[in-house]
This record gives sequence, structure tokens and C-alpha cells, in this order.
Amino acid sequence: MIKHTFSLFSRPHGKRYFPLTQPLFIRIPRQVFSLLACLIALSVCSFFSVETHARKQVYAQVLHAASADISQTAKNKNWQGYTVKMNIFIPSEVSRYKLCQSGIRVAAPAHGQRDISRLRYDISCPDGQGWEVSVTAKPDIYLPVWVAKSTLERGKLVAPDDIELKKKNISTAQGGYITD
Repeated sequence: MIKHTFSLFSRPHGKRYFPLTQPLFIRIPRQVFSLLACLIALSVCSFFSVETHARKQVYAQVLHAASADISQTAKNKNWQGYTVKMNIFIPSEVSRYKLCQSGIRVAAPAHGQRDISRLRYDISCPDGQGWEVSVTAKPDIYLPVWVAKSTLERGKLVAPDDIELKKKNISTAQGGYITD
């Protein structure tokens, strides 16, 4: 039978092993080790949070621009009771960019009509060592639309009992939808 277990951090228990009976040169290294471990963890966390600031800036600006575009579309199409879940795709290279001090510029590409299911933005920083990146936002837009309660036969006249109002993702709806 094993009487003693050995571990890096475990201490024996009992009256004769009371912490104050240990010599000072044994107690201090444990405290210094704990303090050093905490400082290392804190510095690693702060390093990674500084690294993501440009990413956070880009995310916030794209989220704001896409929300404004969807809100304008909802107003134009008279959507009532819609909700949006935003999926934003930021290139990984943004993690290497420095924080933009003079304010990020957001521009929509200037070619033709925009598809609400895929919003693309050109993001740039006009600082001395500025940067530019293209970011895509794919919103899931849930809107109350009329859907069939069950399969409808071809040629059958649709009655009010055959349809119901349900919230559906309309961002990829093919063939349209009816809200009124």
C-alpha cells in the first residue's frame, strides 16, 4: 500500500505542517510562482485583446452599415415585425492590422443593384500605414410570411384555412413571398 502521494502542488495536512511552521524560504517561492503565473496569463490576454481591436472596429462598422441597409430595405418594402441575425465574414488578415486612429471608412461597391442576401463592403483605414479589406455580411432576415399548412394540389383554389402566417428566413427565398 502506498502511504504518500507525491504531487507538485499538494501539501501534507496536519498540525505539524501548519504553514507558519514552514521556513520563509519555502513559503515565498510558492507565492512568487503564483504571482508570476497570474502576470503571464494577464499579459497573454492583453496581447490578444490588443490584436483584435482592428477586427472589432471592422466588425462594428460592417454591422452598423448592414443594419442600416436592411432597415432601409424594410422601410421601402413595408416589412412589419422582422428580425435579423447577422453573419459577418472578415478575412483573417485583419487580425494583423493596427487599430485605425482616424476612423474607418465604409463603402459599398459601386456596381449595380445590391442583393440583400449578400452585402459586401469595402473597409479602409486612411492612417499613415492604412489598410483596405473587403468584408461580406450575410443576414438571415426573419419575416412573417404566408405559408401553406400542408401540401397544396395543383389547380386547387387556395382558401384562408389552407395558409398560415409564420416567421421564415426570407433572405434566400426564391420565387418571392407574401406578407400581406
